Amino acid sequence: GLRAGANYFTYGYEATESDINYDLDLELKSFGLFADIHPFKQAFRLSVGFLINGNGIDGTGKITNSVEIGERSYDSNEIKSILLDVSFNTFAPYVGLGFDTTFGDEDNWGFTFDLGVMFSGAPEAKLSVQDTFAANSIEKTTLNQDINKEEQSLQNDLDAYEFYPVLSTGIVYQF
Repeated sequence: GLRAGANYFTYGYEATESDINYDLDLELKSFGLFADIHPFKQAFRLSVGFLINGNGIDGTGKITNSVEIGERSYDSNEIKSILLDVSFNTFAPYVGLGFDTTFGDEDNWGFTFDLGVMFSGAPEAKLSVQDTFAANSIEKTTLNQDINKEEQSLQNDLDAYEFYPVLSTGIVYQF
């Protein structure tokens, strides 16, 4: 069988990391297309497919004291805020297993459950700051170098997260 699915969920939250208070927005949104194989001709199924992945996190960190970026310390008079954007590959293959209570049944309504894994590659992190330095100053050049170091450090931490578990339940209407 073939099936499609979509999800959309947003969640705003606050977090503190390295004495920076972040206002973060998590977006979980995707559209998937799947092929289902029922090897025992019952509700159990194996699934392969892909998701168009729109998941991500973005946020703003407010500096209240001083913060270390790269290898230097900056205070709130120099850095007003830090902007964070974490995004994923748009195309994400999927494999999973589950069951569908409508398989081989005449009922139009049923229940579905899936457990699988999505490969979306390592997320990509981008950092930027709102600062008070002149555009062509030595301080601005130094800050940009420090931001690149910090961004690379964050990226190294995120590189291990290429596979994501997927758990889904749903109501089925077949026609």
